[in-house]
Amino acid sequence: MPAVSISYFVPGSPAEVYEFVTGYPVSGEPGAALLEEKYGKLLRRSAGTFTFLEDLGAGVQWECSFDPPRSRSMRALESGWSDRHDHFEPQPGGTFWTVTWELKARGISSLIQRMTFVLLTRRRFSDRVAAPVIAHFTPDPARD
Repeated sequence: MPAVSISYFVPGSPAEVYEFVTGYPVSGEPGAALLEEKYGKLLRRSAGTFTFLEDLGAGVQWECSFDPPRSRSMRALESGWSDRHDHFEPQPGGTFWTVTWELKARGISSLIQRMTFVLLTRRRFSDRVAAPVIAHFTPDPARD
């Protein structure tokens, strides 16, 4: 499958960044209410794999697998939505966070999705998702 990815350096430990991004605790069992708030209605749960129904249009089912604090995979079931994989690698002074989307489209549709990612999605993701994560872990001298 064709894929596109984007990476960020976050000044927090992999465990802290993982929990903040995924809502899944590194130690202990996750609370269903917390996960439903982040992912949608919980439909099934089986040994670290959860299936959620997100309220988008007719509803998108996501099969989420968690491997704290290393990775999270979100697979769109019976949907044209791209699958998403988050990886968290320890680095000196923080975490290298890589998000990869596996495009399900083929042919010309795949090319259009790639162009849309480069022109629109990358910036929107950076502004709406990544920037708040980085800001959360960046020390603010005004608060000290």
